[in-house]
Amino acid sequence: MTLNELRNIVADRVEMTHGNVEFIRQIRNGEQDDGPFMVGALAVWAKFMEGLQPAPEVSADD
Repeated sequence: MTLNELRNIVADRVEMTHGNVEFIRQIRNGEQDDGPFMVGALAVWAKFMEGLQPAPEVSADD
């Protein structure tokens, strides 16, 4: 998932209950990346992406 896709997902969900068209546009354009909706979404996205990374190699001391 790209950052733009995440913004669109958040904007689509917020749009369901929020009537401010300008605010929705700002979410889609990245102008609200520091706002509460995007901060939460980015935190979840980062944690999810962290889980997709390959596990670090573990070396055994024999």
